[in-house]
Amino acid sequence: MKLTEIYVVRHGESIANLERRAAGFTDTPLSELGIRQANVTAEALKDVHFDAIYSSDLSRAYNTALPHAKIRGMDVEKRENLREMFHGEWEYLSHDEISERYGKDAVSGGWHANFGTYIIPGSEGAVKVGERIYNEIENICKDREGQRILIVCHGVATRAFCLRVMGVAPEKYAETLPYPSNASYTRLSYDGEQFKLLDFSVDEHLKEVGITKVT
Repeated sequence: MKLTEIYVVRHGESIANLERRAAGFTDTPLSELGIRQANVTAEALKDVHFDAIYSSDLSRAYNTALPHAKIRGMDVEKRENLREMFHGEWEYLSHDEISERYGKDAVSGGWHANFGTYIIPGSEGAVKVGERIYNEIENICKDREGQRILIVCHGVATRAFCLRVMGVAPEKYAETLPYPSNASYTRLSYDGEQFKLLDFSVDEHLKEVGITKVT
């Protein structure tokens, strides 16, 4: 098979990001900064040829993809399987609310410190969402052999997908890769059998507008 190139863009800052909420499947819009971030990333990649543009069907991803499509006069194909991880009982709760209900260390000491093994009650967990995104992007690549494609996705989903690509053991997830910055892009290639991670969370182009990430 011919080599396929993939750019995975995380959506711009959302209202849920701004309010420190676990959005998951909840359809939260981009913040004002997130809209600017989406436009800046589209401008930074304007000279990159894409044969197709895909996004999660959630509006924060779709509206991050639209500026890329507008520049090129292209459509965006929505894929439900590119959604963020479903956060189960934490869905759309703020970090403070999670701490009140599940313990003060649930987010930092539980979820963030054990990203690959901690399962939020009722959620997919990082391993399952990584597998879901991996399978969906692999299917897209097989349909788009030898092309360059843009995929707009989410923070947990992109991180878990890249860790799956790297073959990292779940207990090593937290220490291996951080979350990608909002509106950053990650580059990979696919040779028909394997993905190769080329760049992760490129965000230098966002310095003037503002880089936002999980710390």
